[in-house]
Amino acid sequence: MRTLSGRRGPHHEEEESVFVSMTDMTVSFLFIVMILLAFFASRFNDEETVPLDVFEPVQAERDTLRKLLDQSEERLSAALSQVGILTGERNTLRETLTRTETERDAALDMLALSQKRVGTLERDLDTITAERDVLLVSVATLEDDLAVALARIEVLREALLNAETERDAALEMLVLAQGQVDTLRRDLDATVVERDALLVSIETLEDDLAAALAQIEVLRETLLNAETERDAALEMLVLAQGQVDTLRRDLDTIVMERDALLVSVATLEDDLASALARIEVLREALARAEAERDTAAKKADDRQDRIRELEAEIAALSADLARLRRPDPLKAYLAEVAAQRERVLERLRDALLADFPELEGVITSESDVLRFQGEGLFASGSDALLGTRITIVERIAERLDDLLPCYTLGVRAAYSPECNPAFAVIEAVQIEGHTDSDGADALNVALSARRGAATYAAMTAHQAGLIAHLNLAGQPVLSIAGYGEGRPVIDNATAEGRSTNRRIDLRFIMVTPGESTEIARIRDRLRGEGRP
Repeated sequence: MRTLSGRRGPHHEEEESVFVSMTDMTVSFLFIVMILLAFFASRFNDEETVPLDVFEPVQAERDTLRKLLDQSEERLSAALSQVGILTGERNTLRETLTRTETERDAALDMLALSQKRVGTLERDLDTITAERDVLLVSVATLEDDLAVALARIEVLREALLNAETERDAALEMLVLAQGQVDTLRRDLDATVVERDALLVSIETLEDDLAAALAQIEVLRETLLNAETERDAALEMLVLAQGQVDTLRRDLDTIVMERDALLVSVATLEDDLASALARIEVLREALARAEAERDTAAKKADDRQDRIRELEAEIAALSADLARLRRPDPLKAYLAEVAAQRERVLERLRDALLADFPELEGVITSESDVLRFQGEGLFASGSDALLGTRITIVERIAERLDDLLPCYTLGVRAAYSPECNPAFAVIEAVQIEGHTDSDGADALNVALSARRGAATYAAMTAHQAGLIAHLNLAGQPVLSIAGYGEGRPVIDNATAEGRSTNRRIDLRFIMVTPGESTEIARIRDRLRGEGRP
């Protein structure tokens, strides 16, 4: 209202400004005339006289000004009359404007209420659409996870088979390596025995060499003594020339013995060098044997490490395979809930078909909707149940009232593991109204909602206890929705098809926890409130 007044305000001010400008102009003109008259009056004096040729133009000008003043007064009177008329019209327009603004405000209030209602409906639609999208994404994600898990299982199976093949090959190589290690150990033992024998021989040769060296030292001392004696003999040569020959023979003998000893020493030195060379050869052979033994032992250790690594990898793969084979509690619960919902729908369908064999009860492929095809429940364009079909709706109410206590909370809850082993909880049983294609979309949506409401009213009137079945939030599970002509189950081209599409579906919406930790809370709630 303030906005509209603000928009119309300048127009009124513009109209009023026109009249104010005319009035101001007239008053200003009169004010100027009065100033002129006062000026001339102040200039006029009885004692003063003016020439006639000056007076007459002034008098003529005065008369002209008087005429102008009269004309201005007439114009002012006409303008004031016009102002009065326009003021009356303005007041009338203001009253009309006030009424119009009042009516506009009422219309705006109604529009605001309608917009709020539309906003609420749009938010509800967005919420439902978002929930549907989330569910579709969850289903797609679960399918992708399942495909990935199956692919991972196949990969792990192949890896496990490859690991087992590698393990068998490694075991065979280990057996061969163990045989080679045993052979090398036997060769090493033989080499060690030979080395010990050589060491004993070397020790014996060293002892012989030490004895030979000792003997050489004795011979050297003997030689030194002989030389000393020879010197003494030479000295005594002069004294005992007769003993020279004897001494020469003795000297020759000693020289021969010395040469023989020198030859023996050289032989012993050659034998010692040969023995040392043999020792070096044996040491090199021993080093090679030990290196080969170390290499074989290292290879055996490496193979043992590889075997341990393969066994660890096999154990990890086995653990992963066991973990993948172990079902996810949340997925298992959701799968059990879905299966339980399908069993509930089958029980309800079979019970109703037993009561009404002519019905065509169908459970949708998503296993969440029970649909009855065939002759429709409503006449075209009507939200009143056909008299011949009210009995079906009442029987549905009875069957629902028998089924719901095991899957809901509240004063009428009656949970037992025999009827609900999956601990499934119903969030809502949605009565969905549908129409044929006759009529506008908006009218059909409203008509389908009224049909859902009419079915709800008929069911609760016949079985009042239905509203006592509650979900986890403490709300009645029975609810309604209208989809218009948007979800036909058969072509609307024929009268029979249109009759079938004028129907009511029962959609069972189950509680689907987001985390596995919520499952225990659901079970506790069912056991606590569902215990008879």
